Amino acid sequence: MRHAFAILAIALCSICGAQDIVVFQINAKWNTNNTREDLASLSGCEYLYGNLEDQNPRIIESVTCVPVIVVYQNGIAKRQFAADLSFQLKTPKEEIQNYIDELRKN
Repeated sequence: MRHAFAILAIALCSICGAQDIVVFQINAKWNTNNTREDLASLSGCEYLYGNLEDQNPRIIESVTCVPVIVVYQNGIAKRQFAADLSFQLKTPKEEIQNYIDELRKN
């Protein structure tokens, strides 16, 4: 699973001229009500969003729940935040921002 996300992140990073930290959210079209809109304002990273249905089959097969947020540093998946059984990601934005800030320190 990490390998598929890493390939996608590296490709997206090279297209975007990327920063070293990328936060990538994947959600399904049927679950758009649970998309985390607040993550676009994370600082110190590039934020990307993609619909699960628009991803390649390898990524679709590797996603076990939506939404899922993967944090990459230099194209390597460092941490994943996933929804619970309610199909909602309940991780506070501050926790994700704190994690980004820690990665930037190292």
